[in-house]
Amino acid sequence: MVLQMTDKDVVDRAAKIIVSSVWYHKSDPPRKDVWACGAAGLRAIEWMRIIRPYLGIRRQEQIVKTVQGWLASRKYNKKDELWWSRMFRLEVGRI
Repeated sequence: MVLQMTDKDVVDRAAKIIVSSVWYHKSDPPRKDVWACGAAGLRAIEWMRIIRPYLGIRRQEQIVKTVQGWLASRKYNKKDELWWSRMFRLEVGRI
């Protein structure tokens, strides 16, 4: 999960919230430099679960696909699989 934008102050605040470092991509003028922060693995999955209700349907669908792919790659027993499915409420539009 990556947040990228030209507003460094916004990226700095987001990085503090998700406990991430900040990096940037230098752009050639007249374009502005792009600042970014992000998370990976379980931390990213947890943040996606938190922010999903505040996003539009298209972004929610993207999160559902990402979480389903992440869950498919995990090794866990059936009880854990049911817990994860309930935890993420994988139906789009359902909060």
